[in-house]
Amino acid sequence: MWFQTLKTRHSVRSFSTENSQGLVLGLEYTDRKTEIHALKKETPPLLLEEGVSTVFATHENGGMSLLGISHSGKGKSCIEIRAWDVMSSLGFTAKEILVQDLQRNTINDGKFKAIISLPESLGTHLFLKMAVLNNFVSLAVSSGLIILWRCRKVENQAISLELVSMMTSATNIHDVALVFDENSTEKGPPLLVVGESGGIRLYSVTQHTDVTSEDSDMKFSSTHIPFPSSDVGNTVQGIQSVLPYSCVLSDSSGRLWYLHPPNLQEILLPSSQGGHGVFAVQMKEGQAEGWLATVDQGQTVNLYKMSDVIKKTDAGVITQPWHVVLSQHSISTISFIEDNVLAGGSNSLKSMSLWVGVDRIGSTKLESGYT
Repeated sequence: MWFQTLKTRHSVRSFSTENSQGLVLGLEYTDRKTEIHALKKETPPLLLEEGVSTVFATHENGGMSLLGISHSGKGKSCIEIRAWDVMSSLGFTAKEILVQDLQRNTINDGKFKAIISLPESLGTHLFLKMAVLNNFVSLAVSSGLIILWRCRKVENQAISLELVSMMTSATNIHDVALVFDENSTEKGPPLLVVGESGGIRLYSVTQHTDVTSEDSDMKFSSTHIPFPSSDVGNTVQGIQSVLPYSCVLSDSSGRLWYLHPPNLQEILLPSSQGGHGVFAVQMKEGQAEGWLATVDQGQTVNLYKMSDVIKKTDAGVITQPWHVVLSQHSISTISFIEDNVLAGGSNSLKSMSLWVGVDRIGSTKLESGYT
């Protein structure tokens, strides 16, 4: 494994990599502006305005789109949605966007954007969290609204977001994720994992209907999965998918948890009394051969085999790291941007750190390195 530093326009606040398949990377800077970079081809980056949340959606008929959602200045409770084709040979290409709103009206404003009105009861401060799994996209508004869309590419000319369902939550939403029901063979939407105070809430469709039907109005039921009584005062801080049917989440004390619905178990690490709030999961499609990376004391990166984490968590024992990296600078965010590349960002530096060759680290013993 080797190390590289790349200069950035600003200090990196977070990475956007979910569902990106190692083809594209989003960098959100501390000024809340975002850059989208192509990783496999030479093309100028796409610069987005302040406060735009991004996800990468794949399509059943091929290709990948970037969706950008932000609070619209045209209304107190409105959001603006835009779309770009990230696979075009011409670079990041704006696409016509068609969005079904909460009343199932198809909205399009000025061809390349759609402005959706939300209930005024949500207020004017809209804190948005997004999640994606294949072509399903969810948007959560912190004050209690969750929207699930299915993203489609229409005749290679436009991107369509078809409303699957809308759900409300009685408590504030801190993060959201999508996972499939491992035991279901029915064709239908994924489970919706919502991070709340005291645990998570799992939304599942009550009746599996054909999501391709134009009049499908799916109903979801919710199940609350709390933290153990000793941790019930903690709040979910972040959720990342491990496999299509499971995820890892962090709480406000810095502990990590493994969710394989409906089971929620604490991941026991050598310093499990918190301190793991900065973490990254390398998602592997259909297998548990990825990695879990955690940051300890701001400068120590511990790498764990995800298959070990799952096995040891099920057994209730501590998982030991396979590799340790000591960074010269404080790390405030990390992410696997490709299968073999772990990236780190710092609030205090205009650069990002890359550790390349993660899959080549030791096979049977703990290794350490200094970068």
